Amino acid sequence: MSDRDLDRLIALHLDDALDAASAQHLHEHLRSDADARRLLLSAATQAAVLPRVALESGLTHAPRAVPAPRRRLTWQRVGLATAAALMVGVGMWWSLAERSASDVHLVPGSGVVLLRDGQPLPAATAMQRGDRVQAGAAGTRLDWTAERTAIVLDAGTQVVIDELGRNKRLRLEHGTITADIAPQGDGGLSLVTPFGVVEVVGTRFQVQVDEHGSRVTVEHGAVRVRHVGDPTAVTVGAGFAVTLDAQQMSAPGPLAALPAATSTLAKTPATAAKPVRLGAATFRAEAGWEGDLVDDTIRARPVTGSAVRRITTPVFRPDGLARIDAALRCSIALEVDQATTLAVLLVCDHPDGGSRWLANVQAERRIPAGSQQVIFTWEDFHLTTAGPQPPSGSHIVAIAVMMWQPAADLRLRWIELGR
Repeated sequence: MSDRDLDRLIALHLDDALDAASAQHLHEHLRSDADARRLLLSAATQAAVLPRVALESGLTHAPRAVPAPRRRLTWQRVGLATAAALMVGVGMWWSLAERSASDVHLVPGSGVVLLRDGQPLPAATAMQRGDRVQAGAAGTRLDWTAERTAIVLDAGTQVVIDELGRNKRLRLEHGTITADIAPQGDGGLSLVTPFGVVEVVGTRFQVQVDEHGSRVTVEHGAVRVRHVGDPTAVTVGAGFAVTLDAQQMSAPGPLAALPAATSTLAKTPATAAKPVRLGAATFRAEAGWEGDLVDDTIRARPVTGSAVRRITTPVFRPDGLARIDAALRCSIALEVDQATTLAVLLVCDHPDGGSRWLANVQAERRIPAGSQQVIFTWEDFHLTTAGPQPPSGSHIVAIAVMMWQPAADLRLRWIELGR
C-alpha cells in the first residue's frame, strides 16, 4: 500500500467515513506493517488530545466563524455481476476524476489579478499551469466545482498554479489560504510554501505564510506536512497545527483559539518590582475572561469538541501584564480533582509596543490531584508559533491556563507574573 493510500484510509477511518471493504483492507495492512500501526496510533492520539493554544495575530478582532464540516460522500460497494460491469464502473470514475480535477475556475472579486507569463488576464479565463493569482482586498476563491473542492485566498495572498489534473500542486508565496478539499481518490493536492510542503488527501485546513515561517492548521480530516529540508512527512490530524521556519518544523500541537476581547483594566506597564496577580479577586466576566466564578475560584470551562478545560484572561493592551526577561516567574495557585497535565500559555506582543502580536510561548507540567502552587520560570516556556522567540522586553498581554490528559476539574485561585 502506498503512503498516500495509507494516509487517505487513516484519515477516513478517523473521520468515521470508511466503508466496509476499505476498513477490511486497512485492517489487513495494519496486521502486517508495524510502521503503519505506529502511524495510525500517532494520528489517533493527535485526534484525541488537546491542546496547545495558538492565538493568531488579530487579537483585537473577533475570530472568524468556522463553518461546520460538510458530510463526505462515501462510495457504496455494489455486487460485481460481471467483469464488464466492473470495467464500466472504473471507466466512469476515471472520467469523472479527470474532468473534476481540471475543472477549476477563479471566482472574480474586487482587485483580483490573474497573471500569465507576467501579463494580466480576465479573471474568467480558463486557468493553466504557471498562472499566478493575486487576491484583492476582498480576497478570492479557486473552485473545482465538479468535485466540490474550494481554496479561499485571504486579501493580499499570492498563489501560483504549478500543476493541474488529478495531482494538483499550488505554490503559496505569501498570505493565508483556507482549503476545503474533497477526497482525492488516486490523486491529491500539494501546497508548497517556502518552508515546507502540505500533502492533502481530503480535509479542511488553513496555511499561513509570512517572512518568518508557515503555520498549518487542520480543522477536519488530516494532512501530511514535510519541511523543505527534510523528506520525512508528519501526519497532522484534525484540531492540530504545526509551524515551520527556515530551520525546522514543530511537532504537531493541538489547536484552540483564545477569546479576542481586550480589557481596559490594565493601563500602566508592570515593572520588575511589582508582581501582577490575577484571579478570583479580579475576575469580571464582562472584561473578557473565559471561565466561571465558583466559591472564590475561577472554574475552567470545557473546550467544545475536545478533552480540554481552559481558563483565559482578557487581553491587556497596549501595556500588557508584564514584560519578558530571564528572571520571569509564573506562579499559579489551583486545585484539581485528579492527576493531569497543566499548561500555561503566554501571549506576547512586540517589545516596541503598538499592540503588535509577536508569538505565543507555553510551559507544561504533570501535576498530582489536590490543592497546590506551581511555579514556572522563563526557561520552562517554549515557542508554539512560527517566527522568532520573543525577546527580552516583549509584552505579555494575555494568559491561558489549561488541563488535559485527562481533563480535570480545574479551579484557579490566582496566577502571578513576577521575578
